[in-house]
Amino acid sequence: MVIYAVGMGYATFVENDYGIVASKALVYNALWFEVVQVMLALNFIGNIKRYNLLSKKKFPIFLFHAAFIVILIGAGITRYVSYEGQMPIREGATSNRVISDETYLTLRIDNNEVQRHYEKHLLLSPITNNNFSETFEFKGKDVEVSFVNFIPKASESVLKNTGNKKVLHLVASAMGGREDKYIQQGKYIRVGRQIFAFDTDVPGAISINTTDKGLSIVSPIDITFMDMNTQKSGTYVKDSIVDFVDHKLYGSGGVSFVLTDVIDNAEVGFVSDSNKNSNKPDLLIVDVKSGNETQRVNIFGGKGYVNAKNQLTINGLNIFIGYG
Repeated sequence: MVIYAVGMGYATFVENDYGIVASKALVYNALWFEVVQVMLALNFIGNIKRYNLLSKKKFPIFLFHAAFIVILIGAGITRYVSYEGQMPIREGATSNRVISDETYLTLRIDNNEVQRHYEKHLLLSPITNNNFSETFEFKGKDVEVSFVNFIPKASESVLKNTGNKKVLHLVASAMGGREDKYIQQGKYIRVGRQIFAFDTDVPGAISINTTDKGLSIVSPIDITFMDMNTQKSGTYVKDSIVDFVDHKLYGSGGVSFVLTDVIDNAEVGFVSDSNKNSNKPDLLIVDVKSGNETQRVNIFGGKGYVNAKNQLTINGLNIFIGYG
């Protein structure tokens, strides 16, 4: 009973600091905690016989022991038979769809002829051993998914002194929202409906390139600009190669953007948001291997996210993979 009490107390502190998933992984869903509960139930049953609690005089004590046995049996049914989830139902409507409270790695694999669904229950947290490697068989081909990293409430950030590339920091506004965006050299990002590429060729993208004099920008559509120092404004016609400088507000394709910084010897990565109330998704990074091919996939999702899918093609298979 002391172990049981200490275990639940520890789980309370873990849940407060790291969330319910961590407390489930370390305590509530752990084998040792289940063994302790089974031992408690056996002890209650043994005491009923040992102290002859079925007698009329001791019936209140028997009822006390029997109540705990019933509670533990109920906990077992809840743990192994039932499931938790949410069923949103609008007034006047019907529903047969439940969103699970637990999180799963989900895969949909097809070869343009046959399609199959797979899922694996995951309990991921920042303080547990999250390693897993799962192999899914599809039409004679194996698809292996291996854990690489897990970042709760992932926030994009610049990791300085971690490489030999440059990173551009843009402040962009699309659909009324202001965002900090980072583009690593040789990569591209999407803001709203517009794609930005930095030192790489992406069809239909606004291309930002490194030159001897600094940075240049060229767009497949017209770009408006306003110099924030002089208030001078104008338009660069499409396919014109012009200097890309800070203190200028650019606009193209419904997106407004400003260059705020150029960071050397850096790369774009993700860190965990320190704000406990952050609603940012978790980031699960996995390696997907089939045949002689391997691809690394960043999967954003977690509790509350449904059908968040990443698509890839590997070893002749189309794979949709998600976490939520």
